[in-house]
Amino acid sequence: MVPRQSRLCLSKKMGRHGRLFLFGDTMNSEQKDMRYIVVDRTHFGLLAQASALIGSYALQGLMLVQDPEKLVSMTETGTLVLALQSINDVQQVVGSIAITVQWPDGKRELGAWAVQHELRRHGVGIGLLEALSVHLANSPNGLQDIIAFANHNSGPIFARLGATPLSHSLMHKDVFIPCQSCHCDKSCLPLGQMCVDTIYNVSPVMRQLAEEYSQKLLLVIQ
Repeated sequence: MVPRQSRLCLSKKMGRHGRLFLFGDTMNSEQKDMRYIVVDRTHFGLLAQASALIGSYALQGLMLVQDPEKLVSMTETGTLVLALQSINDVQQVVGSIAITVQWPDGKRELGAWAVQHELRRHGVGIGLLEALSVHLANSPNGLQDIIAFANHNSGPIFARLGATPLSHSLMHKDVFIPCQSCHCDKSCLPLGQMCVDTIYNVSPVMRQLAEEYSQKLLLVIQ
């Protein structure tokens, strides 16, 4: 009998709520009935829920505001994964993660990583990262040159997973343009300085997550 943590199924069919469905348990998720999907612009109701979730973190100065229209744009130029959970027989967005933008130097930015507050530390965030990693590993651009600005919540996770910090000086100048609309209190920073977040190279971490998922999937097939 296949161990419970290995009972996974990957399906790439069209569905009501998205293009890619990841059924079953992800590597670290403790949540039941959790579904991770890649959405497109037609799922505006789900995008509005995701925008509200991200906005709750933006109010704390941890993330940038992402209105539904901006998320629609992400589905067209990047990749947006949502975590859905059935609550009272209604699919609710309880998490999000995305490739938000590709910069002029070719680097792609991972962002919009948010989990419903009461579900934090239950594996949903890692489940989102794993789902995005698996999807991108099977896409034309793969998992090359993906960076992430880490806040107080995501930084320890990236560090624990072994992501490598990058110097701000190595980034294209356009990378810091969104910092101008950040809601965090910059009064503690030197004049003219905008961002003190650690930037991580997350490509190796995502590649490892995708490989581990594939290995577990082979256990199911065998």
